[in-house]
Amino acid sequence: MTYYVDTNIFIRYLTEDVPQQTDLVEKRFQQAKQGQINLIVTEFTIAEVLYVLQSFYKMDKNQAVVKIQTIISTSWIDIKQKETVLEALLLYKTLNIDFVDLLNWTITKKHKAKILSFDKDFDKLIPKLRFEP
Repeated sequence: MTYYVDTNIFIRYLTEDVPQQTDLVEKRFQQAKQGQINLIVTEFTIAEVLYVLQSFYKMDKNQAVVKIQTIISTSWIDIKQKETVLEALLLYKTLNIDFVDLLNWTITKKHKAKILSFDKDFDKLIPKLRFEP
């Protein structure tokens, strides 16, 4: 069986704030480690986990990134756009740019495309991919 994993699964696992749900998540993760189920995570879920950890759980940027990296570093979870997510996370740690913007930039760069935007934060990144409408 294949499952796309929602944000709240990772929040329960990373914060352990609802122990009963954390136990259930850990059982599913164990099944994935043993190859009994497939877990898939989209880049949108990663972005939302990062946002929830920082906004609701008040984690600082570095703490939240480390938590996200624990998800990404597993071999038994299929992370969509894994390389671009990792690149965006590395940039996010050092730059004052929204993670979603960095994710969009890394995906755009990968596809050798351009970004149509008024957001000048994109101009802090090299190569320059932003163009105004």
